[in-house]
Amino acid sequence: MTLQHFILLFGMLELFLSQLPDIHSLRWVNATCTASTIGFAGTAIGVTIYDGKIQ
Repeated sequence: MTLQHFILLFGMLELFLSQLPDIHSLRWVNATCTASTIGFAGTAIGVTIYDGKIQ
């Protein structure tokens, strides 16, 4: 899976989760979105470092 595919899949998942009603009462949705956002940021940083963009 390329980074572009991962970004598209992740974006679709977040768009789906954002359509759920009253997200503040659904703790698991909030926790899932937070964890996936942190995971995406970590993955993007890791891929960038691995590709040699940051020295």
